[in-house]
Amino acid sequence: TSFDSTIIVAATDGGIHIYSYDSTLYTTDWRLSTKNMINTQFYSVAVAPDASVVGGTVSNGSIYIPNTGNLGENKGG
Repeated sequence: TSFDSTIIVAATDGGIHIYSYDSTLYTTDWRLSTKNMINTQFYSVAVAPDASVVGGTVSNGSIYIPNTGNLGENKGG
């Protein structure tokens, strides 16, 4: 692995953003590099004794997965 001080990668709940600096042209650029990736940032997750799971997300409501393995509803926002 090499180190490149002209690139910054920022992973957020809005996606993956890449900053690059071109020292020959003295230009900078931020670009979104998510490319159809679906991402959810969880604030907290809990597992019940029956193996069902519920998670609270940042800006995307709550996700519930019952112990049947089927994805439940996304409520809130």
